[in-house]
Amino acid sequence: MKLAVLALAASACSIPEKDAEPDLSCRDQVLPTEAASKITVSGTVRTFVGDMPLDGVMIRGRAGNVSLMPVMSHEGGNFFYSYNSNMVPRVGYLDATVAGYLDTRLYPAVPVASDIAVAVQMFTAADAAALVTAGGLTFDPTKGLAVVEVVDCNGSPLVGGTVSTSPRGPEVRYFAEGEPSTTATTTDASGRALIVNINPAATTITGSWEGTSVRGHDVVVIANAIVITSLEP
Repeated sequence: MKLAVLALAASACSIPEKDAEPDLSCRDQVLPTEAASKITVSGTVRTFVGDMPLDGVMIRGRAGNVSLMPVMSHEGGNFFYSYNSNMVPRVGYLDATVAGYLDTRLYPAVPVASDIAVAVQMFTAADAAALVTAGGLTFDPTKGLAVVEVVDCNGSPLVGGTVSTSPRGPEVRYFAEGEPSTTATTTDASGRALIVNINPAATTITGSWEGTSVRGHDVVVIANAIVITSLEP
């Protein structure tokens, strides 16, 4: 299973133009009802500014209602953990915490039925404030943020996607030229959007691409923390 890698680039970075038609083969398909007996989640943790590997980050995975044994990222920012699925796809997430950075919670786009690889980026409070300010907003630390990527079935970003929340209320800013824009109304070649000042509670993130809904899913937002997730057809 491929998971969209939310490798947020600094504003000076360029994003390659799309050179292939998006993979929409999973659109409207029924999600798997059976999982591999053992699931391995592997990944890397890197800083948002400078894209440097970050070791010593506590990673706490969750599979369904089961909290998994925490692990630490080591040299190169790498980590992995495994769990027994009982052959059932699980709605899961992982929390990443380390001193000096906002807590990050990463949600896959769909329930996990096989091994996945993820990329976690850690933001300082200043990093988050700069992103929000670029979008013409002010971050309320009693609320949360979400970085969402609209992707195709292969995890590649989609141009022209939209993102929303239920309940409605938080502001959405779409990325343009590497940072949130005050004028963009859909995703650019990065596929990304920033949702600002979400009440710390269960929230449904939904979206669309070219007028057709993509799969929404629920996340639990934490105050003064960042949710990273993706939406696919």
